[in-house]
Amino acid sequence: MTPLLLMMLLISDTWERISNMLFPTPPFYLENHKRRLVMYIAPLVLTSVVLSRDAAVKGATLLLGIAFFGDPLLTRGYHFMVDNSWSQFFCLNDTIFKGVPTNLQLALTMLRLGEANQSPLPPPVLIHEAPPDEAIGVEESFTATVGDDKPLGVSFDELKDIAEHNPEMADHAGGEDTEVEQVTGHGKKREKVFAMFKDGAKGVIKTVAAADKLRAKGGAENAKLRAGVKPSSRDGRQIIGPVEFSARYNGKKGFVYVNSGAEVPYVAFNTNSLETGSDLLTMWSIPIEEITQLRKHSGYGMLNKLVAGWAADGPIYDSLRIVDGESNSWVVTALPYRDALFNRLCAIGTSAKWEIW
Repeated sequence: MTPLLLMMLLISDTWERISNMLFPTPPFYLENHKRRLVMYIAPLVLTSVVLSRDAAVKGATLLLGIAFFGDPLLTRGYHFMVDNSWSQFFCLNDTIFKGVPTNLQLALTMLRLGEANQSPLPPPVLIHEAPPDEAIGVEESFTATVGDDKPLGVSFDELKDIAEHNPEMADHAGGEDTEVEQVTGHGKKREKVFAMFKDGAKGVIKTVAAADKLRAKGGAENAKLRAGVKPSSRDGRQIIGPVEFSARYNGKKGFVYVNSGAEVPYVAFNTNSLETGSDLLTMWSIPIEEITQLRKHSGYGMLNKLVAGWAADGPIYDSLRIVDGESNSWVVTALPYRDALFNRLCAIGTSAKWEIW
């Protein structure tokens, strides 16, 4: 890991910890972190009242000079503190930020609480088409009242007026400078050029996707990893969890099955779905506690995925590599909701490592 990336991660984690300290989220302690912050800030405030401006400037200059020119002294002091286990008293994570989670730790805690209570967080709703243009049907029974009572806070006429479809509202919702406002008669040549490139790229993607499926049936290993990444209209309904997930293994269609209620929770890949009621035909199975790494992979690689998604006007499915303690790995591809499966495996297991590729 490069020093620049390490510094960016450190700044990001520190920023998130400060935010979660000032605005804590249950189940983490709501007031203890704030009191600790006051304990560290109070001496500085009292010192600023006693010290003069000149003394503060001179002290800051001295510290800056030591930081620039005192490397031999600082290095020896650092090694001395490490050897005597004093460094923990100067580590932010062991002092002011002790017990304060980052956003990732907070999300993982929520996921594990859901798993512990047998109520895993469901994946987001899969939207297949845009909402209709027609207005919502409103019946007077929705606002049935007794006397002057208004259960919804509005009368039937007011509710009906709100539900009426207004095609201009979305286009002008943000004023004259909104991004969603329709612009006519401008940039037609540019749009035609982009449309030409997009049509060409879409044709290439369809050809590559079809070729990958044929090569996968012929046994090409790289093609097996890419088969089904670009979804087809003939794929049918995709199961997106939380127990089963539509996926592929070695280019073959199937379902990743997560059983958290078993005596030893495990994840498996079945050729058939639980919904069919027939033999599952399990290809492999692994206890979740034996998982040591979960590696996310993009379907075509990050850059190619962006281009393919733009040209195809649709999703590009991703992959997940599961590695156990003996370095055996299983790669499930063409996952519509890869992150939902990743979250469940992280929440059920306690020894998984996370690595984003």
